[in-house]
Amino acid sequence: MVKKYYQILEVSGNATQEEIKKSYRKLAVKWHPDKWGNKGLNERKQAEEKMKEINKAYEILGDEELRKKYDLGETNFTSTPEYSYEEELGNINDELKKLREEQKILARKDVINMIDFEMLITAIFPSKLDSSLWSPYSHWQEKVWKIEIKDDDTNEYGIDTSELDKFKETMINAIRKRKEEWKAGINNPYFDKTKIRAIEAIEEAMKEKGLKAEDLGEYSTIIRSKLIT
Repeated sequence: MVKKYYQILEVSGNATQEEIKKSYRKLAVKWHPDKWGNKGLNERKQAEEKMKEINKAYEILGDEELRKKYDLGETNFTSTPEYSYEEELGNINDELKKLREEQKILARKDVINMIDFEMLITAIFPSKLDSSLWSPYSHWQEKVWKIEIKDDDTNEYGIDTSELDKFKETMINAIRKRKEEWKAGINNPYFDKTKIRAIEAIEEAMKEKGLKAEDLGEYSTIIRSKLIT
């Protein structure tokens, strides 16, 4: 009796072709022989058999015409090409490479989106960052696309994004720090202009009343220092 191919690929009978392909890739990563190379003989054999089942199931369900025949109850697919174990491994490796490249692109896009979102919620954009803070991160989106993402079979999708994650955290921390500085009025031109206007308004009011700075006595130095600093 032919095994249920939908069960092998861990999808429902109503799954789309894209869902079938996605599940196949995920299972191919999990059961890839390279991941079982340091296991015992029985475990390696189990992984090989599992991978053959997965490939056979995808060979049928991944082809729309063969899938229709399978859904109608046909179980004899002798007309389909038989693949050697080496060919199967080649197909798996090709799928893994595609999956890894897709995940690398998604990881970079996620970092860009997260940094953009941080800028949005803090209202701290490049134009508001002083050169001493921002210069290390100028053209930051270009840097995101250039940061190395290594292959690593110990992770779910076989990639290592640690360097990318470090850059993201550094960027977000720099933006948040700048936000706190702005709240405190440090290097904030709008804050400085507000203080200047306040000083000018006080001086104008004193002038109208014929008062001088020394007329404020001990408060003159206190008020002016709080407005200026």
